Amino acid sequence: METSHTLICQRKGCDRPALWHPILSLRVHLDHPLALAKIPLALCDDHKRSTKVEDLLCDEGWAAISTEFASRGHALPHRELTTLAWEMIS
Repeated sequence: METSHTLICQRKGCDRPALWHPILSLRVHLDHPLALAKIPLALCDDHKRSTKVEDLLCDEGWAAISTEFASRGHALPHRELTTLAWEMIS
């Protein structure tokens, strides 16, 4: 018997199907290649439209990103150059 596993949006109080994972595009400089950070969050179309990069970058989250880059010996990305992209859940 085959079962279907539909993800539900992870925003509080939302029961719509989740279709998107947010991805942060991190840059050290404008001319520097992107580093991508997939956020473990599943959102519906409505919440995708209303989510901004600032919603995903709390101080604690940014500290974790900075620590990860530093531990790998990479230059730290600039918060103000960070943009938001989306990946469709397959």
